[in-house]
Amino acid sequence: MNRNVLKSLLLLVLILSSSMSFAGRVKKGFNALEVHDYFKAKKMFTKGMKYNPEISSYGLAILYSRDNHVFYSKDSAYRYINLAKTTFYDAKASKRERWSKKFGWNMNAIDSVEQIITDQFYAAAKEINTPQSYNDF
Repeated sequence: MNRNVLKSLLLLVLILSSSMSFAGRVKKGFNALEVHDYFKAKKMFTKGMKYNPEISSYGLAILYSRDNHVFYSKDSAYRYINLAKTTFYDAKASKRERWSKKFGWNMNAIDSVEQIITDQFYAAAKEINTPQSYNDF
């Protein structure tokens, strides 16, 4: 009987610690973004895509939309913000609430990042300033 209790407790600890480490990748990713450590942020968000694609894709969209580092890519930013938008309601309500408080992740934030990315595409089309560039936009 004592052994069964110990096994149950050990199993519970393992389950809790593994789920915490998955969420920890997201937290580490946002912390890295905050201090402009883009390599670490990309690594953490990419790993987080396996277990938390809803918020990890949002983090990757922010990362790719910033133009002050080597990972800047409007196309990748657009891909990940669309993924964040389509998977937003796949996350449980409790996760959405918790992530909103911790990271500011909600539908308004997703829409804001999407607008930034759209503005970048428009600026690129405007710079070329041809009918074709505006059609492509």
